Amino acid sequence: MISLGRTILLDWAFPGAAPACWDLCWYLALNRARLPEPKETVISRFRAALEHYGIDTGSWWQQQLDLCA
Repeated sequence: MISLGRTILLDWAFPGAAPACWDLCWYLALNRARLPEPKETVISRFRAALEHYGIDTGSWWQQQLDLCA
């Protein structure tokens, strides 16, 4: 396997429709002790990635994050 210096999250345990922050918070809860950086950094990277791919998070991000956390 070739590492490109990035992580891709695939959670096949409970596939279905859910808010983006639900998967993020589930990932953080399960992997908190293993994260190489603070959870706030992971959250910021996740949001930046969504915005990089054209998803405008301005109107819903904070409310969804608060509800899912």
